[in-house]
Amino acid sequence: MTPLLLISGFLGAGKTSLLRELLPRLEAGGATPHVILNDHQNARIDASSLRAPGRAIQPLTGSCVCCDSLASLREALGAMPEGPRQIVLLEASGTSDPGTLLVQLATSPEVRGRFGPLLQVTMVNTQRWQRRFWHNELERLQVRTASHLVTTWLDRVDEARHRHVLESLQQLNPRAMQTNSASLGTLLLHHVRAPAPPAEPPTATRGGKPSYLSMSPDHGLAHDFVATTVDLPPVVDRDRLLAWVDSFPPEVLRCKGIACLHDTPGAEFLVEKTDDHKWGATALMLQQHSGLTPSLVIIGVKLDRREFQAQAAMLA
Repeated sequence: MTPLLLISGFLGAGKTSLLRELLPRLEAGGATPHVILNDHQNARIDASSLRAPGRAIQPLTGSCVCCDSLASLREALGAMPEGPRQIVLLEASGTSDPGTLLVQLATSPEVRGRFGPLLQVTMVNTQRWQRRFWHNELERLQVRTASHLVTTWLDRVDEARHRHVLESLQQLNPRAMQTNSASLGTLLLHHVRAPAPPAEPPTATRGGKPSYLSMSPDHGLAHDFVATTVDLPPVVDRDRLLAWVDSFPPEVLRCKGIACLHDTPGAEFLVEKTDDHKWGATALMLQQHSGLTPSLVIIGVKLDRREFQAQAAMLA
């Protein structure tokens, strides 16, 4: 059986950062990780930041794998080549409902008999937890089904806030284990060294359907988001680009893209910013050429692509 870890969490909670820490640990332990990335519009951006020789990284672009991209996910799992000591790491988009997805996976013919155990780790931004107004329920949905929880952005909060978040998570999901990338890596390596016990069938409700098989009405929150792609000039000034991204209105929850900068010819950079205004935009140099056209994926509510595109054109 091949372990499958679902990585969930709200936009900007640290899902891709967890992957960056997990992958070297798993590879050093002799495992062969397969990564499937789901993101709004352009999952190839995150994929390009994770690539390394010998790594299998597959992007799935779409609103979320629990519904719109589910067929593509099942096809990807069904086509995955078999081999020893494999581990599948599935990063869901920040607006996915993992409860629905887990049951779809557990009942899928592409998964049963080959992938297991099914684990879910949810990343929780301690600074932003339950401070997202109408998105708070979606954030709670992502915690309720988790087997493991990782709290992030601890350097941005004091001890009292961290303790408050931990108590809130305990009340919401007392079964989940608090963990980190090192412990998760050890757990996953254990599962590829020893046979996994048979998976229990999903909990049934009256009518014989799994409890999460019916879409939660709160999941409609996940589709209030809009994602748009803005083309960037072939080469831009670093300071002007980061200042522009920092000036985005609060309706922008997340942005991520590829840019080429004047001060570093021939290099590509992963440009990123979340809705946490205290964390400014950053530009991380990529180790390998992505082959992507310079662009920025912007996720938020009520976005006007034409306005962003006009502003981007002035960065040249």
